[in-house]
Amino acid sequence: MTATLTHSPSFLRLLPPLLILALAMAAGFTMMGSFSMVQEGAKAEMGLSDFQLSLVQGVAAAVPLLFFSMPIGLLVDRTNRLRLLICLALIWTMGTLFTAVAQSVSTLFMARMLAGIGTTGALTAALSLCADLCPPHQRGRALLVVTLGKALGQAGAFALAA
Repeated sequence: MTATLTHSPSFLRLLPPLLILALAMAAGFTMMGSFSMVQEGAKAEMGLSDFQLSLVQGVAAAVPLLFFSMPIGLLVDRTNRLRLLICLALIWTMGTLFTAVAQSVSTLFMARMLAGIGTTGALTAALSLCADLCPPHQRGRALLVVTLGKALGQAGAFALAA
């Protein structure tokens, strides 16, 4: 075991790719959380009821987790994760753009679903990439870096809306 530890890359050498993954997660979760900051304005402008707003905020985020977690997990295992991460980033970006231009509840619902699919799927791919980058004894720290990116992204949504 000592030989394995001496030949494994130092954590500092692993930090740049981990920071890139954390930045990607920060961007995705900023986009995912950005609607929360403007939901009351959207509710007033679109004439949404509280029930409709709850569908857009709750169900539209939960449905992707329910229906897409397993297929995305299989894709993470069977495809190029970096390409998958890029595709999922494009999906969350499309979802955010469609959110901005939505004129109906159904369009807004679908847009928030796209943002949810992209961010939650990308987190799965990013964590898997993170685990591959690091030897087992460094994975805790590595996963912390990527997870901090997610938390900073959620905080970034508040900062952008202020």
